[in-house]
Amino acid sequence: MLLSASRLTLRTRRRRGPDGAETEEMVLGMSIGYRAMMAAMGAILISGMLVAAGDGGRPLTLLGDAIPLGIIAICLLGAAYRDCWIFRPAAGACERQIGLAFLFKRTNVPLASIGSVEVSEYLRGGPIDSAPLDRTRYAAGRLPLGRLKPRSFVTLSLIDADERTIRIDHSGGSTADRMVTVGRELAFFIGVELVDRTAGAAPQP
Repeated sequence: MLLSASRLTLRTRRRRGPDGAETEEMVLGMSIGYRAMMAAMGAILISGMLVAAGDGGRPLTLLGDAIPLGIIAICLLGAAYRDCWIFRPAAGACERQIGLAFLFKRTNVPLASIGSVEVSEYLRGGPIDSAPLDRTRYAAGRLPLGRLKPRSFVTLSLIDADERTIRIDHSGGSTADRMVTVGRELAFFIGVELVDRTAGAAPQP
């Protein structure tokens, strides 16, 4: 995803369908708090620039104020950016929405095609890229000369009936426990198995 997975939240909500019946759906996406924070930061910067210009300061120019204007643009884009997955068991489908505010693209995946939810952890930047994670192997002082300590990452994915992987979340290895919790709740909600391939997972029978 474009923005850090640490800003994503999993929540359930109820929606009333065209027939008037209420159904429950699960959403993995940006939290309202994060959007509000980004919008507030942008508003504060805009008001500060306007106040400074109105108190006898120099007039605002695109070239002279490129840096603050760029920061404002990043804040407003962060507030408007949409990248979420919506899971609707009653409709037998999940939908990805990606774009800005109300201008976004929809991609639908039938829930019947999903065989499991998988959480996996891997290394990047070490001597063996994407190797199974062994945190003790790279303890302080044990690294070969000239090699950087590899970073761990964790992904949350949907695995379809053809064993194809649909990645829905990606973050640093420090979020592994949270990602497993999210994966477990999601798997239970849509009625499939959770496959835990993180370093702290119990051995598979």
